[in-house]
Amino acid sequence: AASCVGSPPNARSSIADVENLLIETPDRPHTRLGDIAEVRMVPQLSTIERDGVTRSMDVHASVAGRSVTAVAEDVAAELKKVQLPFEYHAYVRGEYAESRAAMLQVTLFAASAAVLIFFLLQAALQSWRLATGMFLSLVAVSGGVAAILVAVTGTVSVGALAGLLAVLGLALRNGLVLASRVDQTGEGDESWPDRVAAAARERFAPMLTSTLVTCLAFLPAVVMGSAAGLEILHPMGWVVIAGAVISVLINLFVLPAMMLHSGPVSRRLGGVAHASQ
Repeated sequence: AASCVGSPPNARSSIADVENLLIETPDRPHTRLGDIAEVRMVPQLSTIERDGVTRSMDVHASVAGRSVTAVAEDVAAELKKVQLPFEYHAYVRGEYAESRAAMLQVTLFAASAAVLIFFLLQAALQSWRLATGMFLSLVAVSGGVAAILVAVTGTVSVGALAGLLAVLGLALRNGLVLASRVDQTGEGDESWPDRVAAAARERFAPMLTSTLVTCLAFLPAVVMGSAAGLEILHPMGWVVIAGAVISVLINLFVLPAMMLHSGPVSRRLGGVAHASQ
């Protein structure tokens, strides 16, 4: 059995000094410790951390050259192959696990919001075909932004999601304003292709200007990289710049083509035109 024996600091320099300590026993007043006990050095944790009622040990690692998500998934896969003793277990914790749970919630909310947005577009445009085209344009913007983000940063962060929401809002507004201008030009005798072309020409300069200003505003965050204090703004800048460029191209070239294909619907945006101006 192990025992705890107190000693002055000068008697702790070696095992021999500890063995020469004199202690009192019931049958002898002064007994040398080495005569009645074995003195040896063994490793012992300076602190014992606990998770609930069980002992725990954290292993920390810094990741470079790869995304945290990819490394954490590889570590979790390797841990499943390790045969641990009874009642021992290992798992990956930290920002990766928290971000993965948060990403699942964001995905569920995004899917619900996408369905709601689609039906709101149909109610505003009064055309299933045009609503589908505008909704697919938002999907194209999201897909393009995601591809660029993964290629550049290798991961999806909270800042990137915030930037994506801003880009989708900008793309949706530009699309609705374009559709409303097409509807407003229907008061004359112009044909449907002429109305679409006139509205696209009218919205070209405002869309291009807003896109340029947006890109210039986030350009410093992209150029400076992921420096201290820019952990959120750096991926957000990439998302906003890429999304703004993709959305303006879709709204100026793809969306008018969809409108030509869908055909005219008389006064379908009477309320949207006033709200978008």
